[in-house]
Amino acid sequence: MPRIRLSTEESDGVVRIQLSDNGMGIEETYFPKLFQAFQRFNPSDKYPGLSMGLAMCHKAAEKMAAKVGAQSKPGEGSCFWIEVPKSA
Repeated sequence: MPRIRLSTEESDGVVRIQLSDNGMGIEETYFPKLFQAFQRFNPSDKYPGLSMGLAMCHKAAEKMAAKVGAQSKPGEGSCFWIEVPKSA
């Protein structure tokens, strides 16, 4: 059964927002291109979309002086995060 978990934590002046899933996971070799536009790692006939979601998150993070990242293992799922500077 698909499962998504959203969590937040605050530390050292930043707020980290994480989204984890128990999906198929992503090979580490794809990480350098993960946040680039139009990068597909799966067949488009099986997984539709434009491959823009993570690229748009990365661009939004840049505008907020934030950082984005991911952790993933094939067959175990993925965790995507954004760290936003905490405002006063």
